[in-house]
Amino acid sequence: MTDSKLAREQVDALYRRHADGVHRFLLGVLRNADLCDEALQATFLQVLEKGHTADDETMKGWIYKVAFNQAMALRRRQQAGGRVLGQLALDPVALREATRSDEQVIANETLDQARDAVRELPIEQQEVLRMRFTDSKTFAQIAEQLGVPLGTALTRMRLALSKLRRKLDS
Repeated sequence: MTDSKLAREQVDALYRRHADGVHRFLLGVLRNADLCDEALQATFLQVLEKGHTADDETMKGWIYKVAFNQAMALRRRQQAGGRVLGQLALDPVALREATRSDEQVIANETLDQARDAVRELPIEQQEVLRMRFTDSKTFAQIAEQLGVPLGTALTRMRLALSKLRRKLDS
């Protein structure tokens, strides 16, 4: 494609042709319908803006590559948010220092909600959160110290962050 931008009609045609398959692919990667929809939208925005750089013969593969990159970017943002959430729940000083005095009431409510949510987690998940965020240990160190496989430590963290997100988003 030689134009500096794909025409909307071309993007519409590509969307109709590939959106269902890309959506299923993203759902397999992200395992979350909302994130999948967000990644699909970002993918076709990239197609609109930069699709002219791909050849007609490789367009489908290019779209899937863009979709995968969008999914990974969303996942990184989600993980970064989880780290911040864990740090706030376990380090009230960091939260208080990060807020201005007029935001103190809201910050305290957030901190209380985060603490309550952490206390509701199974003790094994609380332990992994504490070791990761308070003690700054790697997952390998956490697994070794707890005497569990690395996958178990990672799963406990993933489950803990997932439960915290659900609890604090509601």
